[in-house]
Amino acid sequence: MRPGFWLVCLSIILVSSCSSNNLAPVSERGSAASWRPNEYLIQRGDTLYSIAWEFGLNYKDLARWNRLSSPDKIIAGHHLRLSAPATSKRAKPATTKRATKVARSPPQRTSKVPVTKKPSKKRQVKKPATRSSTQIKWQWPTTGKLAATYSPTLGHNRGLNIAGKLNQPIKAAASGVVVYAGEGLQAYGRMIIIKHSERYLSAYANNHVMNVREGQRIKSGQTIARMGRRIDGRTMLHFEIRRNGKPVDPQKYLPKRR
Repeated sequence: MRPGFWLVCLSIILVSSCSSNNLAPVSERGSAASWRPNEYLIQRGDTLYSIAWEFGLNYKDLARWNRLSSPDKIIAGHHLRLSAPATSKRAKPATTKRATKVARSPPQRTSKVPVTKKPSKKRQVKKPATRSSTQIKWQWPTTGKLAATYSPTLGHNRGLNIAGKLNQPIKAAASGVVVYAGEGLQAYGRMIIIKHSERYLSAYANNHVMNVREGQRIKSGQTIARMGRRIDGRTMLHFEIRRNGKPVDPQKYLPKRR
């Protein structure tokens, strides 16, 4: 074959390999279970919420699969299951019934007494009210131009990128409790996760300074961090909202900008 043919093939391979790496700096991998390991070695500084966030899982599922009485009870150096344990159904042993003859006594005449049924009073058990997204008063975490919006496609941006200035205030999008404040997830930099209800969490990544600690109760609009830079050097906040462990479009929850 001609040498020029091989040069063309080589150039095509190089172009395709470069384009495949052109993904968003912060992407959500959890929707595809094929890449996810069966277990995770808990590192120092991890919380159940940060582990669930990294692998795209619901923290309540992780707690149930690992028989944790509380989401706060994880120990560095221990292994954590990242999938539901296999359930084995045991077959019930077959039972044989032996026919036995029972001596029947002659029927006796009994007088039927009418029985009056008392109306049964059923106790109505009230279920505890769960806080829905409509009860959570969302607000924008910071000001600035939208550099990137949410995409449902796996491997793309799973939240909002809001451009701004270094050390610009980052505020809580709603009231809640800080369940993670650290930099254990490399792609997110210094990140804060706030739990707003049993279903909803929000995250604030690429912070320069974090002003809150884990376990701290936060009010809506409270300054929790200062804006920092991403891996590529651009100054912006990466903001996400997750419902039951899955990313959702924040713009469907946040008020419209004026």
